[in-house]
Amino acid sequence: SRRTHRAEVVEIVDAYIDTGEGTRARSLRFGDTLTVAVVVRVQRSCRVSLELIVKDSQRQPVVFSSSGISEGVEFTLSAGNHLLKATVHNLPLAQGDYYLDLMIARTGMEFLDYLEDALMFTVDRCDPNLTGFGYTQCRGQGSVYLHVDYELLKASGSPECANG
Repeated sequence: SRRTHRAEVVEIVDAYIDTGEGTRARSLRFGDTLTVAVVVRVQRSCRVSLELIVKDSQRQPVVFSSSGISEGVEFTLSAGNHLLKATVHNLPLAQGDYYLDLMIARTGMEFLDYLEDALMFTVDRCDPNLTGFGYTQCRGQGSVYLHVDYELLKASGSPECANG
């Protein structure tokens, strides 16, 4: 990992993917729960958000989330060590390797600490609808699978469309 920003008030001192069973994960599957645990050391009281960037195997950003911007959640931290967690339910990622950038920020203002490629994990298997389709990064179809509702409707004033 590489630290690109660092303020004296707060520092990321550890980070890991939490299995919830006391172990650290390195591999997940499509649909799993991804919990990122971040331990910060705070020198003096501050109000911060936790931010994440998920990058694909080529280290291109594919997903961003901020507790402050996206969810309206900021943490007021006193001096000492604190454990922050971010949980993604039903992980929508294609098979492949991913890197996580971790940031502690003053929401919408500045980074207090920024670790590029702080964590790496692998999505081992991805078959979104159990059809046998292996959704992988190397197919060139992106890295995030969207669940979308599709429907066919007759347009007002237009002739019937034949399927096929």
